[in-house]
Amino acid sequence: MYRFLFYAHSGWRWLVIGSCIVAACNLLHGAVTKRERRRGDKFMTLMFPLALDIQLLLGVTVWIAGQHWRSLSVLRSWEHPVTMIVVLLLAHGAFKQTKSQDPDTDVFRKAFIRVMAAAVLMAFGIWRISGN
Repeated sequence: MYRFLFYAHSGWRWLVIGSCIVAACNLLHGAVTKRERRRGDKFMTLMFPLALDIQLLLGVTVWIAGQHWRSLSVLRSWEHPVTMIVVLLLAHGAFKQTKSQDPDTDVFRKAFIRVMAAAVLMAFGIWRISGN
């Protein structure tokens, strides 16, 4: 069971990365073209934190099942989970930004900055845990 959860967590990251790219591209397009918000903008931005929520549930299950908090390695036991929780908070902040009443260009710009900050931190967290 642990092995299945571990591979599910590892495989799901590609959906998280894909949803991040879609959200970032959509928000960047909205900021650059200065267009009005559309119904699909909120949905495309929502897919990123939603995918991250599922990733967090899988990760916490792997962390508990593998008793990783007992590890002598701070990286494996705490750094990766804490980093990814911060990524999750940034992603939810980006989605919340799309629901604000600010002018459309400000919404796109602010949400894009949050998604990109989440993407950079997420890449760092994946790179650190992968051992590369």
